Amino acid sequence: AFFAWEGFGDTSWSQLRLFIYDASVNLDEAKADPYSTLSFALKLRPTWNQPDWMNQGIVDGEIDRDNDFIAHSARLAITGTAGNWQQFDPNDPPRLLGTISPTAPDQEPIAGPFDAVFCDSLVSFVIAE
Repeated sequence: AFFAWEGFGDTSWSQLRLFIYDASVNLDEAKADPYSTLSFALKLRPTWNQPDWMNQGIVDGEIDRDNDFIAHSARLAITGTAGNWQQFDPNDPPRLLGTISPTAPDQEPIAGPFDAVFCDSLVSFVIAE
């Protein structure tokens, strides 16, 4: 799993983006183009701004599977952080820890803990006009 943020240059006005990939996905390809036609990815877009990323609730996103995009909502809980959040350290990158579970019994059974590593190539800046 990876996380990044989308928003203005100031992270206090930026929303969390969480990318959870199936084990079959080539992670180098995923980092190069997170919106490509990967075999499986769950992409969640909570509306939580920094510093409220330590939160929980039902969030919207989508499941991408072989060019088929399905709207998906999930119960997401960010329960902790790990790694070095103060300075760049490739051996100890920032991480978000948490759990994910379906919101309804008829949803895909995507559930369990995650350990998402920060990926700066997935950050998306919004330029105000």
